[in-house]
Amino acid sequence: MIYLESDKCFAPYNLSLEQWAFENFKKDDCIILWRNNKSVIIGKNQNYRKEVDIEYLNSKEIPIVRRMTGGGAVYHDLGNINFTFIKRSEEKPKFDFEFYSKIIVSLLESFRLPVSISGRNDILLDGKKVSGSAQIVNRDGVLHHGTLLFDVDLDEMTSALTPEYGKLKLRGVDSIRSRVTNIRPYLKNDSDAVDFMKKIREYFFYVYDLHEYILKTEDESAITYIQNKRYGNRKWNLSDFSSPKGNEIKKHERFEGVGGIEVSILLDENKRIASIDFSGDYFGGDIDTITKSLLGSNLKKEELTERLKGIGSDSCIYNLTVEQLVSLLLK
Repeated sequence: MIYLESDKCFAPYNLSLEQWAFENFKKDDCIILWRNNKSVIIGKNQNYRKEVDIEYLNSKEIPIVRRMTGGGAVYHDLGNINFTFIKRSEEKPKFDFEFYSKIIVSLLESFRLPVSISGRNDILLDGKKVSGSAQIVNRDGVLHHGTLLFDVDLDEMTSALTPEYGKLKLRGVDSIRSRVTNIRPYLKNDSDAVDFMKKIREYFFYVYDLHEYILKTEDESAITYIQNKRYGNRKWNLSDFSSPKGNEIKKHERFEGVGGIEVSILLDENKRIASIDFSGDYFGGDIDTITKSLLGSNLKKEELTERLKGIGSDSCIYNLTVEQLVSLLLK
């Protein structure tokens, strides 16, 4: 298994690094550790205007960077430690948050921390969130990455992020600040983020048969290319899902174990779907399969169900059933 550790704390670079590793280590599993300077990392399918306080971020010069996985927006600073797992599979890969969450739980338990798994992708410490994660699955394998809130500025996090109230209500809290905590105060022996990251590295080298990969000049060039094309590109990072398209119908619902989904529908003169777009903090695979299957349909339960039942909506949006998607479209 390959081990990579980034010496750069720049979000566009680190997201490019893990994409490069996912695309190039075709036969090897991989673990990557990395940290970012202050930044907000949003999910691939999110409308950033609904997730962050734009004026606050601009005043603090905190950038927004869109990742390649779904899920919700997260705040990063140097008190946050990020991990990436890349796993290859001879069988058809599938979303599996529990497998990777158990790895992180075992890691934190090695520091005698009382942690537990909650919901689809959260790890709790003393009942509060200290880690969240996201995944992307393709035919070659799975990339799973996540955060460890070690010594993050939680006040800045609260100011930067503005999640929808329904997401917080679902978890029985009033604010982000009341839902999260840092790992550092719970340690028996105090440590800073750099030292704790070294201990994580030591743990992984003890548990796995790792060999460290040193990036070559041509690797760095390929990573820079990805950065310029995607994660350092304003068009990618600030894609606007909210641009009006005439007489558009917008519907939104949050499903337990799925996330929030907003659908924007434009009907033609015959009241059939002319265009349809999805956004939200869900984890998605081939969303185009859903949109193509729905084009030309009317908004009737029978036809929508017939068009969707053959594609398996849960393979396109993680954990979503055909019944749930149809109920959203008819809402």
